[in-house]
Amino acid sequence: MNLMTSLPEIQHRVRHCSGIFGIVLAFNAFGFIHTGAQEARTIQIGVIPGALRYDISRFEVYAGENLEVVFGNNGLMQHNWLLARPGSVDTVVHEAMALGSDGFARQFIPESPQVLRSIPLVEPGQSIALKFSAPSELGEYPYVCTFPGHGIIMRGVMVVKPVGGGLSAPVRQKADQTEIRNNLAHVTYTNKPEGSPSRPFVIRTFMPDPGLGDEVFPHHGKGQVAQRYSPDTGGDVPGTVPPIPGIPAAVGVNFGHTFSLCFDTTECRLLYTWHQGFLDMEAYWGRGPGGGRKSFDYVPRLIGNILFSASGRHPIQINNQWPKPRFKRISYRDNIPVFTYQCGQSSVSESYSILNESQFVLDYQFDTSAEESLTLNLPRDLADQVYSLNDEVVDRFAATLLVPPASSVQARFVIHIKK
Repeated sequence: MNLMTSLPEIQHRVRHCSGIFGIVLAFNAFGFIHTGAQEARTIQIGVIPGALRYDISRFEVYAGENLEVVFGNNGLMQHNWLLARPGSVDTVVHEAMALGSDGFARQFIPESPQVLRSIPLVEPGQSIALKFSAPSELGEYPYVCTFPGHGIIMRGVMVVKPVGGGLSAPVRQKADQTEIRNNLAHVTYTNKPEGSPSRPFVIRTFMPDPGLGDEVFPHHGKGQVAQRYSPDTGGDVPGTVPPIPGIPAAVGVNFGHTFSLCFDTTECRLLYTWHQGFLDMEAYWGRGPGGGRKSFDYVPRLIGNILFSASGRHPIQINNQWPKPRFKRISYRDNIPVFTYQCGQSSVSESYSILNESQFVLDYQFDTSAEESLTLNLPRDLADQVYSLNDEVVDRFAATLLVPPASSVQARFVIHIKK
């Protein structure tokens, strides 16, 4: 059965976990061998508590083999398990990040052709089983936990091999706390992360609001005062908690001391740019080894001086209207983040990169549907900044680009960084 084109028998079973999870396979002196049985072979995968790692980082299967993956969460927090196409794990992780406030409702599993199979979020102490047939195409198929912050390191690989040969033993990760502490000893830590023009630092987090007007956020909800909750009693206690005063589902990008930007994945637009610094994450991350975070302050502090702040409605219109944009994904091209979203039925991608110390580049890719025209109205309040389009200077007060229906257009604007 071809995993890419046919539906497998899927069975979810929730049960309590116990012991250490491993892999159950037929075994001989030469490794794991194919038994020829048609029944699903059980593969059990757990986690290493406190390490954000699967306890099995690599295992091998036969092409088309019937499998039952049992993911047991013997860790301390929720985890999921997504099997992806070869070479697509980073894309899947970023698509899961793009779910934003919808993440929990969708189990942080993006609707993506790169995701082949998935097990939803599993609570600590429980397990879920998934039956499917291995792909018929040989190769290395990555699996990953896409819970926010886990996808960078919580990964593994399922290797599909031809039927008839031997299978190597799975690679098991050690639940060695000494090893974990030794690894952490070599990790550098800073509350003030910084990127570079060739490899910008990208973080999705609550971002500071420098005083943007309500008209910039027509699709954001309003935070409400909530009743104070006590984890000690498991219930409400006297007092209230104010809403978090930051911009949720936002992405901060830092290109070094020269330039930083904030992109909003709800409104799908550039909110502001600044220079001479990036973010101070101490309020959110704590003070390094030993923690130090004393409150639920999720909003980092902005370091530096604002260059540009968005105002008014979204700069893109479809058929002279402002449809609600839908964020699709963050991808990377030569280490530069590319933000892709949908306006109406048309697709828009935009990216920002540093040209030199005094200029940055804004690249657009527009793909309009057969029934939609797209209008880009460049912001009028980018003071002291100049646009160029196809090497021709564009008057910033009349910078309008019209993309007709059923078109694919690339546009580049070179903008001077205000010093």
